[in-house]
Amino acid sequence: MKIRTLEQLEDLISDDLAWRKIEISAFDGQIKRSRDIVQAALLRASAALLYAHWEGFVKTALHSYSSFLVGQRLPQAKVRSEIVAMSFRSHFKRMEGANRITDYISFVESFRSGELNRLTLGAEKSDIDTQANLSSRVLGDLLSTFGIDSAGYTGDADLIDSNLLLLRNSIAHGERADLEEPEWRELRVGVVNLLDRVHVDVVNHAALKAYLSSAAA
Repeated sequence: MKIRTLEQLEDLISDDLAWRKIEISAFDGQIKRSRDIVQAALLRASAALLYAHWEGFVKTALHSYSSFLVGQRLPQAKVRSEIVAMSFRSHFKRMEGANRITDYISFVESFRSGELNRLTLGAEKSDIDTQANLSSRVLGDLLSTFGIDSAGYTGDADLIDSNLLLLRNSIAHGERADLEEPEWRELRVGVVNLLDRVHVDVVNHAALKAYLSSAAA
């Protein structure tokens, strides 16, 4: 999907966040009404669900931002070095499986001819690599790749790594990871807060044109 305007970007990210919040709230309601073994099962399932929405939303938000940046048709010379580096990394990744010298020659010729002067980024959501374990470190790397300041998430390392990711991995691997209702509510509030902040940071970065290099800004 081509995203050319800030309004399109904000609408897409907001819509994606909205349905996730609705689903999280639906689980919250079911947990309140359940008891005993049913509630225990729902609490375990809810922890996995929270992680799924955490990783899914970050991937969607950053992929949408990537599409927005491509839609601006910017020359690389005007874009932050971090984003240009990401652009070239995607080219190199596509060449990893190349076996013929002609594939590399084609890349060099494109570079020399100026065809790569315009910013190009991976078109697939899979290009936003969460490593299937969106830890605080991976989040910081992904945000920094777009030039988004990740310092504001440093204090969330325990929430992300211990309370969310470790719990999800235990459940996914079939371990009996017990979760009490008060712990679920605290985790839910923390994760929703994280989603909101990622939403704001990505949209603000686009709105302020913080993707431009200091020379172009």
